[in-house]
Amino acid sequence: MSLPATQSSRRAAVAALGLAVALTTTGAQLPPDSAPTPGSPPLAVPPAALPLAVPAPMSTGQAHAPVRSTRAASAQFVTAGVTITAPPQQRPALPGQTPKRTSRAQAAAPVTVTSRLDVDGDGRADRTTLAPVRSTSTTITLRLSTRTAAGRNFSTLLTVDHDSSGADARSAWVGAGVVDGARGAEIVLDLNGGVVGDWPRIAVYTVRGEAWRLLRAPGARADRTPWATANLEYAKSGYTFSTKRGVRLVTVNRLAPVGDDPATGRYHGTRTTYRWARGAWAKSATQRVRGVSESQAGRLSGLNGLSLR
Repeated sequence: MSLPATQSSRRAAVAALGLAVALTTTGAQLPPDSAPTPGSPPLAVPPAALPLAVPAPMSTGQAHAPVRSTRAASAQFVTAGVTITAPPQQRPALPGQTPKRTSRAQAAAPVTVTSRLDVDGDGRADRTTLAPVRSTSTTITLRLSTRTAAGRNFSTLLTVDHDSSGADARSAWVGAGVVDGARGAEIVLDLNGGVVGDWPRIAVYTVRGEAWRLLRAPGARADRTPWATANLEYAKSGYTFSTKRGVRLVTVNRLAPVGDDPATGRYHGTRTTYRWARGAWAKSATQRVRGVSESQAGRLSGLNGLSLR
């Protein structure tokens, strides 16, 4: 038997009200022409109308695990004792909310890198920060500064190149770790700002007398400190680090294609080993390398055997 028209209309109105309340509670909106008809089952709320979970900010560069997600002015990422402070990222607005806009000052917030390793050799962790100071169309000036566990402060300025894609402290940061045989960790930077990935311009900074100094590469001339690394067809260059019986060693690898022709697929060159003695690199032995494959030569390029954070 059919219900009276007034009772049927009343039930339809109650069903429509219940659906509207449910949708309003979830932040969704009624789609047009979606009012329920008398006797029809309740409408399912489309997935797109449900509120979305807001993900925590993620790093757009290297893989860094987010340590927290707050409403603070910056997002921080940490990996193996190194913290990267990046500009804030705008969160997507929830349904029914007005999107919050990031100011120009916040969007232009500098990217800094902070390491907490012992750099002065006293066995206690120090706080070292690499932060931008100023920039031009082709370079960026960064400040490498440290506050030691004992409360002493020292810093130095350095210039990093970049192209139209720009550069920041994160692109210049290679890592922090023990390079030479002296106590304390070093800071390894790429002065090309990551622009040329297979031919970086490596500079190693070390603490001497409560000040940052450039650590000269083994075998480099007195007026030159950069560490030559390359993984190109016409040049394979790098360093292999090790420690034997408490002595820090580094082998300098320099290879080129046989006959200067990369098409041969074979490389030759030298591997010269240095040991750390009396505060400097001392030459120990030289080995000649002949006819190795390109893949073998490639594994000798870069910085091998370093534990960098």
